[in-house]
Amino acid sequence: MFDHIPEALLILDSQSGVVIHGNSKFDAHVGALKIIQGKVFADTCLKAMNKGAFEEKVAELKGKVHDPNASDEDSFLGNLQILQVKQDNSLPFYGRFDLAFSIDSDNSRCFVTFRRVSPLSAAEREAEAEYADFFDNAPIALHWLSGSGHILWANKTEMITLGYTAEEYIGQPIMKFCPDDEELVLEIFKSLGSGNTIRDVPVRFRRKDQTLVYLLIDSNVAYNQDGSFKHTRCFIRDDSRRRIEEASQTFKNESMKQIAASKDKFLHKLVHQFKTPLHILTESIQQGLNCVTLDACGTLSSLVEDIVDVLAFEEGKVLQMRKEWADLRSLLTGAIPVTAREGGENKIIIEIDDQIASIETDPVHLGRVLKALVKNATIFSSNGEVTICVKEVSKSSAGSTQEVYFEVTNPGAPVDSLVMNNMFQRYYQAQPPVRNQKALEPPAKHLESEEQPQTDKLSSDVEGLGVSLNLAYNVVQNMESTLNVESKDGITTFNFTLKARIQTKAAQAFAKGSTTYVEYKECSAKVWMDAKDSDVAAKFVETSTRAPLEEEHIPPKVGLEEARPRRVLVVEDNTICQRLLKALLEKAKVTKLIVDIASNGKEAVDMLAKLGPVFDVILMDLRMPVMDGLEATLYIKETLQLDTPIMALTAEHTEESREVCMAHGMVCYLSKPCNRKDLQKALWEHCLIDVKFG
Repeated sequence: MFDHIPEALLILDSQSGVVIHGNSKFDAHVGALKIIQGKVFADTCLKAMNKGAFEEKVAELKGKVHDPNASDEDSFLGNLQILQVKQDNSLPFYGRFDLAFSIDSDNSRCFVTFRRVSPLSAAEREAEAEYADFFDNAPIALHWLSGSGHILWANKTEMITLGYTAEEYIGQPIMKFCPDDEELVLEIFKSLGSGNTIRDVPVRFRRKDQTLVYLLIDSNVAYNQDGSFKHTRCFIRDDSRRRIEEASQTFKNESMKQIAASKDKFLHKLVHQFKTPLHILTESIQQGLNCVTLDACGTLSSLVEDIVDVLAFEEGKVLQMRKEWADLRSLLTGAIPVTAREGGENKIIIEIDDQIASIETDPVHLGRVLKALVKNATIFSSNGEVTICVKEVSKSSAGSTQEVYFEVTNPGAPVDSLVMNNMFQRYYQAQPPVRNQKALEPPAKHLESEEQPQTDKLSSDVEGLGVSLNLAYNVVQNMESTLNVESKDGITTFNFTLKARIQTKAAQAFAKGSTTYVEYKECSAKVWMDAKDSDVAAKFVETSTRAPLEEEHIPPKVGLEEARPRRVLVVEDNTICQRLLKALLEKAKVTKLIVDIASNGKEAVDMLAKLGPVFDVILMDLRMPVMDGLEATLYIKETLQLDTPIMALTAEHTEESREVCMAHGMVCYLSKPCNRKDLQKALWEHCLIDVKFG
């Protein structure tokens, strides 16, 4: 019936001002009924400046409803600003309308008709549409709330975020969509009502599919000129990514704490690993250099080498192999530590195929693998017995490539298959068995079974760093083979097969008999334990090829030059290294060397400032207290203006370190422990000092 009225019509409850109904023309040209129906019209749609006049007019007409003398002017209000909430949910705008009022006979309903004061021009409509598009399609979610907390408008981003249609969302109380945080929303309204602006307040909204989405709300209030509440301006952002990133960061922080704790354990064990060989060095130096000192040096060198190579494997580098003919018996005997031959409880058995005398391989890296396997086997052997076996698998014509099988076995408790799958990962350590157990005591397990092995896990109560088996696995893979492990009938076996050329005993007239059994005794001193873990990805190491330094013919000096002693300044903070270098240099043959010691760079520059250019060469460590080697070198070159050759002698191994040393004016770079031939060659090339080290 009301749709036939030519004007836009709205019916209000005359007592409360709540919208009861409206005709189609109001719905199309003034405001969407579905949004404002059931709400107080004056609070929802009127500018504050017009609200008082509107309410007064309704109250006035209620008193004149039966007055026959009432005129049309008494029921008219002109040029009121009405919020036009759109059917298509586009951004609402205020339009100017003239309003005419009437009250029904029972004083219960108020009829209001609307006529636009002046139609919008084409330019105004275009500007309004552009302005609406800016907010409707903004990439951030926006909504507009009435003073009663109802949603008057929301843009497309908010609809997509929550999954509702405009019909399901617009006009509803905002509280309906965040029932899980009702108290928080009430606090937000209270804060906004106090004139505050809120930022980054987390609220959970419930999507249409009933899942929760974490949002951040930024909002403030638009007030009327009289200071009364008009509406809110709410911006919401999906907080799910931040929460995921926050959870991820928390996980990373916890992981970093665990890694830091593992590093602390690693460093503690690393220091411990250095103590024994350093003690041996100290004692043996007091008695003069001997084979025990050299073996301790080798232990330290191998330890550092292992750590450097583990890091290189982590970087994905590839180990470079150098093939040469190697005597097989010497290679296998070299796999047994020197200390293992000085008495103890182990029995090492070597079995070699009677046809194999020598093999074309990389003897350094193959020896490294065998040393790791033998040491692991001696630690985990239940009775101290270890067997090394090498045999030819395939028979081919002389000079062609053969398949050579290597095997290291030891008796022990069975190893679980799950443990064997993880045996070659870095840093895993196991408890060795207890020897000489009573008959009623069960044998100790090969590996701890109470806890599943984990990568990068260090046991605090066992010896070793746990890297040798990992390195052995990767080195064997670099030799185009695979290191395997199996446990059967109380025997643990590590094996691999290499493709290589061999020389027979007949060709070398080398062997005596088909099988050789060699027994050695191993000392009872503690030895560091090998790891039982390896990267599944099988990364590789790149190290410099360990080619032997070729002997160079250095012509002897004659005359006075040959007789003149040469003076060397060793700048080193480690007292043991000082004594080792001093002992080595002073025992040099051909040219007598006089050695002076400075404990740091400051002592060295003070000595040079006082004595002048009396030294023929300076051996300079890099990392020292008070003044490091690089700073001392610059001072010597630039401040003291001395051209004495300075050689870096450092534990650093990187190419970057070498380049820095050269840039600071050093003539060469030697890594600790220094190879005697390298030092001999460097002294001749850079200082013309002819020496021979015994």
